[in-house]
Amino acid sequence: MKEIKVSGRLGGGGLSVAGYDRIGLETSVGWSSSARRVRLEHFDARSPDGSAEGAADLALDREAGTSSIEATVKEFELQRIMSLFHLPVRLASCVTGDVRANWEGGDYSRLNGDSRLRLSPSQPGPTQDVLPVSASLSFKFQDDRIQALLESASLLESNARGQVSLKSMDTLEGQVEGSVQSLEGLLSQIRLFLGREERLVNVDLVGAANFSATLQGTLERPMVIASVEAPRLRIGELADASVKVDAEIDRSSVRLKEVTATVAGQSLHARGVIGLETDGAPLDIEARVDQGSIAPILSALKVQVPAEGIFQASAHLSGQVRDLTGELRVAASNLKLYDEPMGALGVEARFAGNRLETTRCFLDKTPGDSVEDFVEAKLAYDFHSGQYSLRADGKDLTLEHLKLPGETPIRGKVSFAASGQGTIENPFLDWNLDVADLEVRNQAAGPVKASGTLRGREATVEARAPRLALVSTARIGIEPPYPAQLKVQAEKTDLSLLGIQVAEEQPLGGNLEAGITASGNLSEWKDGTATALIRDLRVTLRDREIRNRGDVAVDYQGGLLRIQQATLVSQNSEVQISGTMPVDERDAANLSVKARLDVAQLFPFLPAPPGLYATGDLNLDLRLAGTRSRLKASGPISLANGFLHHPALLMPLTGITLTASLENGSLVVNQAAAEWSSAKLALSGELPLGLLPEDLPVQFERKNAPARFSASIQGLQLESTGELPAGVTGVLGLHATAEAPRMDLAALTANVTSDQFKLQLEDYIVQQAQPTSVVVRDGLARIENFRLTGPETKIE
Repeated sequence: MKEIKVSGRLGGGGLSVAGYDRIGLETSVGWSSSARRVRLEHFDARSPDGSAEGAADLALDREAGTSSIEATVKEFELQRIMSLFHLPVRLASCVTGDVRANWEGGDYSRLNGDSRLRLSPSQPGPTQDVLPVSASLSFKFQDDRIQALLESASLLESNARGQVSLKSMDTLEGQVEGSVQSLEGLLSQIRLFLGREERLVNVDLVGAANFSATLQGTLERPMVIASVEAPRLRIGELADASVKVDAEIDRSSVRLKEVTATVAGQSLHARGVIGLETDGAPLDIEARVDQGSIAPILSALKVQVPAEGIFQASAHLSGQVRDLTGELRVAASNLKLYDEPMGALGVEARFAGNRLETTRCFLDKTPGDSVEDFVEAKLAYDFHSGQYSLRADGKDLTLEHLKLPGETPIRGKVSFAASGQGTIENPFLDWNLDVADLEVRNQAAGPVKASGTLRGREATVEARAPRLALVSTARIGIEPPYPAQLKVQAEKTDLSLLGIQVAEEQPLGGNLEAGITASGNLSEWKDGTATALIRDLRVTLRDREIRNRGDVAVDYQGGLLRIQQATLVSQNSEVQISGTMPVDERDAANLSVKARLDVAQLFPFLPAPPGLYATGDLNLDLRLAGTRSRLKASGPISLANGFLHHPALLMPLTGITLTASLENGSLVVNQAAAEWSSAKLALSGELPLGLLPEDLPVQFERKNAPARFSASIQGLQLESTGELPAGVTGVLGLHATAEAPRMDLAALTANVTSDQFKLQLEDYIVQQAQPTSVVVRDGLARIENFRLTGPETKIE
């Protein structure tokens, strides 16, 4: 039969092939029976999901010679064609690139040629089983070797680059390295890829990581030697963490050659094998901490508990995934908590058949003595059923150096017992605590006994301190928002037992009879409510006593502390307080303070210079408004029948009166008067509070302006001062005005005018001829118009 040749053109539109619709196809075809070849001089396939065009010359058998193909692919969507093969992962990417290849006859095993491809993501982020990938890669085919060069790839917040080769369609070689830009973003995108709504890890993981991998082995038995390093991590509240992992991975297992995790300078080392093939695959992991320090870990966790100590820990877990066994050992020494030495801690536990159980758990406060200063505990937990059991006993733990927050020293002997069982969802626990010979601030507070229960989601606590005459009870929910109810009763509590020191380290005494109730959610305690009723309050200091007149009722609600009419009295003095005070800056205070005070009775409560003595009737009627950090004080202040003596004064001030007020950030003195010997003193002016020091314990509204005052002395008989020679008499009268922009004598500006000045010795009289002026400015005093005249006397 003679040679047959066929040539022609094929074309079509609206075709559907392999799930792709609306395909348009055009190609030129040629075939020769003697040459045994098929030629596609040009083919062009287009659809909404991409296009391909090129040419091919195909040998139908080995004797027909070399086959070749050249093709260009543009924006070809991969996800749809991958769905046809029911692959577990589909790429949401479009591929664009060129392919050139040739081979002998139909033998594809010895391919020669090259290809360059670019993948661009077709959707912004992953969805279940679908990954968008961005990549640039090229292939080189030569004889029996395929080489792939990954110039760049980006997926799941990660970037990678590297090269891989396949020899004889069997042997693998390659190296890949890259980085994870955000571990937090990686976990979030993996969650979307897995189709899960909940977080993969219930702790924040923030940071970046670098990785490298070497590929070895064959297609049947591939192996990856991998290294991952995250040098700067934040794990939850742990801001100073790092992880490094070296591993070997094949189809059957992950062999952890070395894992090093560092937190706050403390290192954990681990190694082992994790099986991959089935649920019954073996697992064997060892982990250890050779030398750890407790304080840096607590600091990294932002736990504000002063604790110290060193520890070692080791763990071993082995067996099949569904049937693991293991051991845990922890040993700590040189422990210290709130400055109290706590000795040594030891924990040994075993894990088998879903059950974790301690074989030994103790705290030995004085190592070597297992009778006193010793705590022993036993814990068991079943991971399958969720059941736990617990028992702990501590006997005569001596506290000698304990310092609670605020440097409050505590001493005593503590014994306790706790036991319970149940599940995390429905716990059951009973406990009791006994503190003997309790001392607080070196004051004997007597024994304290407490007990409590945990039933389901609610805990109850009852505590008694007989010596302090205190009883308290509480009910607290153990789940957010932690609803709680609290009651405290004080029955004639001796305040001297609290060891409170006041002015000049004087001990505060007295007694208290009161009741407090409170309720609300602990996580939102500012939104709770509370009431306190003080039935009897007696505070003694030195030889004076302050007591309440009538019940004092205080309640708290909505962030405001509200004081009903509270009256405190001490001898002839009385103070009445009422109104509201906020606990934070959101709300404003509205507090009224009315006081009628005997000045002489204030001295036991205030620091005063030696020899100072004063009396008088002081009246206040003040209102405090504004926030806690910026109070606005206003109201009148008055003083009558005042008396003041100090050793520096030759004569006391008597008949002191004052009429003043606090207003608009200033103390305004309307009128102040006093008598000093034969002289009459007068003063008026304004002291802006902006001139006071900034570091006052309470900040008031401040007016920023200079202080201004005027004062006068009239009719001062100079002989009454005791400073004139015998037989010399005289009289002085003057007035002054002054201004100062700050509390500094160098800043004072004043004008002093002498209205009257006369000296007399028997019949000899010298007196000023005209008013004398003294000007004070810039720290200097200048005398003007000074002129004294008398018989045959003239002084200027």
